[in-house]
Amino acid sequence: MNADMLDQPATPEQLRRLARYGYLDAAALDRAFVLTGQLPDRAAWRRFANVVLLALGAAFTLSGVIFFFAFNWDDLHRFVKLGLAEVAILTAVGLALFKGLDTLVGKISLMAASILTGALLAVFGQTYQTGADSYQLFLTWIILIVGWAAVGAFQPLWLLLLALANITLILFWEQRVVLGEAALFELLVGMNAAALGVWEWARRRGVAWLRGRWFAQLIALAVFIFLTIPTLEFIFDSDGRDSWSLALAPWLFVVVVAVMIAIYARWLRDLLILTVGAFSIVVIVTATVGELLDGDAGGFIVLSALVVLQAGVALTLLRRVARSWEEVQP
Repeated sequence: MNADMLDQPATPEQLRRLARYGYLDAAALDRAFVLTGQLPDRAAWRRFANVVLLALGAAFTLSGVIFFFAFNWDDLHRFVKLGLAEVAILTAVGLALFKGLDTLVGKISLMAASILTGALLAVFGQTYQTGADSYQLFLTWIILIVGWAAVGAFQPLWLLLLALANITLILFWEQRVVLGEAALFELLVGMNAAALGVWEWARRRGVAWLRGRWFAQLIALAVFIFLTIPTLEFIFDSDGRDSWSLALAPWLFVVVVAVMIAIYARWLRDLLILTVGAFSIVVIVTATVGELLDGDAGGFIVLSALVVLQAGVALTLLRRVARSWEEVQP
């Protein structure tokens, strides 16, 4: 044990290590977790309840607005439809300004205004039948709310913006591009990986509102999914391997997964992202072996044993990585 252990930051790993060396008993360890914000106290639970109830209230209100338009569509004049949607947006924006963009109520109100903007565009498109492609609606939606996302400094709003960007690219590809789906998934990998890199960079630079790991974990999950789909297509579609985009898929999978695992195991330290990466590797290896067996009668037994073996190896490696993080640096 290092002599300067007590001078280390009070991270959960360091506190558990102090407990293992006998510096903290069970009660002191629990108290240390509370003091460092790792375990919630009564005030934290109260804040959590307020956040959950506020988010649920906003979600139910938005659902009510959308279902109101859907149920009364034929009975409403087009000016009433557009007017109600605009009034809802103005109300949400007004509440955000009244409460302040630095408050949770203000941020959720701005989020509601952003979602209602999409509803307004949908109402406009259905009312006047402009003939525009679907991707143009989502692109317009992004343009209209990107300013709110910039000033709102609210991670769920940026997640909405990224989801709209993914949907826009997918719809544009389906409606305007004739290349295969593998190239689409590879572009989605690049876009989401870039977003993940920007988020991690900004968080490391100390941007205050980028707290928590859930945003990065969701983007990483999307990256692994978009990597896995074209790789599976390459494995099972032997006739389409002449396509350059499909032939690129397994190489892109190997490179991106290796880089992400190295980064999140060595520097950024996120066990959930490492677990998802390990699962994607298990899926690809199992699919490859299953394709090589080509429906052999004993193939299911082999694949079952292979999955168990891979799961055991992955669990062992993940545990080793987690234990290495708990070591006190000299």
